[in-house]
Amino acid sequence: MRAVVVGLGYVGVPLAAVLASKGHSVIGLDIDADRVALINKGLNPLEGDEPGLEALVAKGVAKGRLTATLDPAVVGTARAVFVCVETPVDAITKDPELKALKSALGTVGRNLRRGTLVVVESTLAPTTMERVVRPALERSSGLKASKGFYLAHAPERVTPGKLLHNLLLLPRIIGGPDEKTRTMTSKVYARFVKGELLESTWVDAEIAKTAENAYQDVQIAFANELALICEQFGADVHEVRRLVNSCPGRTVLLPGTGVGGACIPKDPWLLMTNLAPMKVYLLPTAREVNEFMPVRTAQLVVEALRASGRRVKGARVAALGFAYRGNTGDTRNTPAIPFVRALRKLGADVFLHDPYARGERGYTVERDLEAVVKGADCLAILADHDAYRELDFARIGKLMRTKAVVDGRDLVPGSIVDEGFVLRALGKGQY
Repeated sequence: MRAVVVGLGYVGVPLAAVLASKGHSVIGLDIDADRVALINKGLNPLEGDEPGLEALVAKGVAKGRLTATLDPAVVGTARAVFVCVETPVDAITKDPELKALKSALGTVGRNLRRGTLVVVESTLAPTTMERVVRPALERSSGLKASKGFYLAHAPERVTPGKLLHNLLLLPRIIGGPDEKTRTMTSKVYARFVKGELLESTWVDAEIAKTAENAYQDVQIAFANELALICEQFGADVHEVRRLVNSCPGRTVLLPGTGVGGACIPKDPWLLMTNLAPMKVYLLPTAREVNEFMPVRTAQLVVEALRASGRRVKGARVAALGFAYRGNTGDTRNTPAIPFVRALRKLGADVFLHDPYARGERGYTVERDLEAVVKGADCLAILADHDAYRELDFARIGKLMRTKAVVDGRDLVPGSIVDEGFVLRALGKGQY
């Protein structure tokens, strides 16, 4: 099979590499020239620790099965096209932002070959396949779905740090408008997916994908709100979690500094799209709780500074972890940004460290931990990178101006209080 993967991000890169590893001829199509160049050199363009992916990309390129290009004409050479572009929501209205998707669909449609299978892996709001995707492809190609070409929705289930694992082993939803399309698509995915293939309709697939992430968001919100309750009562949320989870059927998740990534912060909003006049309550409330957590972590910094005899205005804060997820470089919707904004608004100077993530405009990220910690009045841990699990606080204490620490990920031993530190931890009473 000759395949084209449109969009070379966290979804497209592993998909292209896996298809190439199964003997298919794969071309990755992207608008980012740097990303295309890296892949053609046999390099994985994604930041962070992705077990097996770097080797798989290198092998695919070396064998001539995997290449990347900026030229949309390659779509016309494919028997299968996979659309893997971002589908964010507007920061203010929370409505789906479909600019990238519509652009990709136009590119695919204008170059589409008769009889080609088009699979949209991007996460979509319910009814987007019917209202947006099919009309866009039919209009730009001049062909009809299920006749001139075949159109399926197989929403991705990737997680940074586990890209290949999830792609290969998790069950996969195959949404299609008719049995022929679903069967054809299932045969393609059966070539590399070891998990169960679950055939369904477009809209059921759209709802299922957004619902599974909305479900996770609600569960995290419960854990985060439980952490806030434990703080109020001087308890330890991690001990409470252990006790609750001893009851069969109870699985309280870990609380933290906030929910990031490309999926969980926006998929509940996608699920809530086009519901009017129906009103929902649980999902927006969960979003509100999770969006508050970076602010609460910033409040803990203020409390730790106050307990150390320092004002927040003019204080130097060393924030460890710009990525939203441990051991990855993924900064999409990272809670580090609202955390930094909250402290800057109060007059603090915030310096960022991360072993994987790059900075963004207005947010410089350093690789040198000691340079960030030196002279700091407070150290705040935002991400659970393995590098932060073994911090030498004896050494760190000598570098800091004020020995205050805020732990947002349950990585800091309470014993540092005996070494003269002021410690505040998310979900825990004061030490």
